[in-house]
Amino acid sequence: MLRKVLKKGSVKPKTLKNDSGKKTASTGNEKLLKPLSGDIYEMIKARAYELYRKRSQKGRPGDELGDWVVAEKEIREEFHV
Repeated sequence: MLRKVLKKGSVKPKTLKNDSGKKTASTGNEKLLKPLSGDIYEMIKARAYELYRKRSQKGRPGDELGDWVVAEKEIREEFHV
């Protein structure tokens, strides 16, 4: 039964080249690699610091929590986590 479902719903593979130039088959269903939770934290921390630096250089008011919330939203949207 599973074989019939796969035949009916299968997607024709596309031919792609990988980094080494070799041809590979792709169905377009490959998952994007997501960073690990520790990596996400570090990315958010770095982005929040970047936002703080930009904000303070322009003399705009704000606080570290606001910078963190914006950074977290940006990173989570970018990586769909």
